[in-house]
Amino acid sequence: MAGQIEVNENGIVVPEASEIKGAFQGVFTNAFGTDLSLDDATPQGALIDDLTTEKQLDNAQILYFMNQLNPDTAEGVFQDALGMIYNVQRKPATASIANCVCVGIPGTVLNGVNTGNPATAQSVNGDIFQCVNTVTIPASGETAEIPFVCTETGEKPVGANTVNSIYQKVSGWDSVNNPNGGTLGTEVESREAFEERRKESLALNATGSLSAVKAALLNLDGVTDVFVYENDTDNTIADYRGVSLKPHSIYTCVQGGTAEDIGEAIYGSKSAGCDTNGSATATYTDAFTGVTYNYNYTIPSAVPVYIQVNLGANVTDGVKQQIMNALLANFYGTSDSNETKITIGDSIYASRFSAVISNLDIDGVLLKSVKVSKNGTDWYDLLEMDADELPTLTASTTYIKFVVS
Repeated sequence: MAGQIEVNENGIVVPEASEIKGAFQGVFTNAFGTDLSLDDATPQGALIDDLTTEKQLDNAQILYFMNQLNPDTAEGVFQDALGMIYNVQRKPATASIANCVCVGIPGTVLNGVNTGNPATAQSVNGDIFQCVNTVTIPASGETAEIPFVCTETGEKPVGANTVNSIYQKVSGWDSVNNPNGGTLGTEVESREAFEERRKESLALNATGSLSAVKAALLNLDGVTDVFVYENDTDNTIADYRGVSLKPHSIYTCVQGGTAEDIGEAIYGSKSAGCDTNGSATATYTDAFTGVTYNYNYTIPSAVPVYIQVNLGANVTDGVKQQIMNALLANFYGTSDSNETKITIGDSIYASRFSAVISNLDIDGVLLKSVKVSKNGTDWYDLLEMDADELPTLTASTTYIKFVVS
């Protein structure tokens, strides 16, 4: 019978509906004679139409299944299975992270989540945030920015100066605030994000290479972003994108995760004798030898990004909100496009956002230009983030500015 699926070196070729219908008409003609009316209005014509539809549905199922063998098109449990080949699992939903400054009496200890009784703060929206790592307030009475993670997963808002009240009193702890926007939590890892991480995790089972270190860190629970670099020379690099690197060392900047997990990941993936850089310390004790290793890494500073949208005419608040939502989804890699999220130390091109707005195809929106900025005053076509900077974006007209010219 004609109208069958063809399998060749190029994959599967599915016949058109007209070809399938013609094949069924041929079967009916052979069985009942050439004088049989095949008009759609006849019972046999209606039956042929139903058989054609069912055959199309069957073909679509087979085509869908075959596409699940390709990492670029696989989804759901099929994509999970491909990931398991590389020992990479889809990440569950993550919690929002705010980098907070805590003020209080020097020597006051703020417990981390691993203690079971962490220091807790509350946002203006009522969300509860817990201190990730145990921190002691220094002699200055003010900590550097330290990560606080939301107790609930998902996109809990973490705009600048919104995580600003102590939820559970700790003696000697006076105040808390996040001076910059934080990292927005996510839902379960999307198909696009999982595939991007799978590609970056091909070195997960390796050791000694920079890609192995990045893969190990990216695979940790709670880690949402990683930046790595190495200095394989005999000389100090005084300034690489805002940070310095000691000779023969690696630089790792990690958003999220615990110091314990980060230390173990670095221990298992970097070369022996390779030095580390950063202001944060991760400790790991080898269970076999009992030797304790201290590794330096960096917790990024959240840096708000401003986007200026220059339009040829005024638009409604509803349209502005639609544009802001699209820009936010693109920025964090949650849109339906194949664009990956903007990450630590990234190069942010304004043209990326121009394409987002143009693709919305909204009536009355005449886009003239898009610019980006770190301060909302000086506008550029390109922003180069430092290696210890985590770009953030908030969907409000404070950070996404609309101008008409």
